[in-house]
Amino acid sequence: MQTKTLVTPLPSATQPQEPAQEVVQDCVNILPTNLKDQEYNGELIFKKHPQDGSGFTHYDLASREKKDIPGSNITLTVSPDRKHYTYISVLKKTLIVYTANGDLVREVPIQENWSSVAGWINNNHLQINIQPSSDANSSDFEWHPSLIINPFTDESRLLVPDYPNPDHGNYFNWEGYGKIMYDPSLTRVVYPGYGKKDAGILLWDIPNHKILAEVPYGLIPRWLPDGSKFVLFSLSDEFFYLVTRDGAITKLRQVSNVAEYNWSPDGQHIAITLFSRQSERRLLIILDTLSGEIINFCLPEDYGNDMTIPPVPVWSPDGKAVVMEVTHREKDKNTVVILIDLKKNIAVLLENNLLPIGWLINAEN
Repeated sequence: MQTKTLVTPLPSATQPQEPAQEVVQDCVNILPTNLKDQEYNGELIFKKHPQDGSGFTHYDLASREKKDIPGSNITLTVSPDRKHYTYISVLKKTLIVYTANGDLVREVPIQENWSSVAGWINNNHLQINIQPSSDANSSDFEWHPSLIINPFTDESRLLVPDYPNPDHGNYFNWEGYGKIMYDPSLTRVVYPGYGKKDAGILLWDIPNHKILAEVPYGLIPRWLPDGSKFVLFSLSDEFFYLVTRDGAITKLRQVSNVAEYNWSPDGQHIAITLFSRQSERRLLIILDTLSGEIINFCLPEDYGNDMTIPPVPVWSPDGKAVVMEVTHREKDKNTVVILIDLKKNIAVLLENNLLPIGWLINAEN
């Protein structure tokens, strides 16, 4: 592929994939199915809603038993390989790392300038948000340095966001990462900035100091765990954009009312949750990034997405099911957690008023 430089024209997006308008309807009913009769393995991590107390909970899919995670009252994140999770314990003042089975791996003392855990960059490194210094512009905290640490060792690295042409006037926050999203290899970064066209989202090659791609402003850029590409939903034209690490851009499909989205384990499909009105049955759609096909796994009309914080769909490790939180409109808008089996076309009620965070893989699986 031709090398791009700051003065070379950036690549244009390819045309939308065909079929351009077709959406396959694959509606499911929420059945009183006994989860024990289904073949689902591993454990889910749920976040409690404020009215039920702070913290997080283990949920064993085989036994349907819940167990609170002690001291987990600040952001909990699951590693991309689903084998570990970590959180900060305020009481102990440590960053705690557990295996999927709940075995303690390590406790790392937190430093005074640590603000929060943004999330896992790859299977071995976490991004820690750093508190701005007293003389820094606190209103623009998203542009302050990030600490990349290996929670299994003492390795750490400070990344200073001195990337060109940043847009400091855009005040969105990508789910705790601020305005900067690093790829798993830490050689690419996505951020808002001014490119050749206008203000938008830029892909920057860190070691070679080059802008590789430019796409419109959008929701959070989600990298594949192998770092080969990321997907972003544009807020201006409502298209999904697929961008490779080398800067090739594919304009996928146009979708309205997008709430959140997440990659499938095979890196081919994107689960998309949607804001929906009472008359609509569009809560979860699956976009095939190769064919452009969209499947709408529509639910009964008394289920919707009326939440202030939209739910991120959580894939099963084998890519055959998705877990998500939805609003039950007939029950005072309480939320329920449902497991949608994409292969069997059934949906199973799991719990009430919990937010799915991740689907862990037990060591024996």
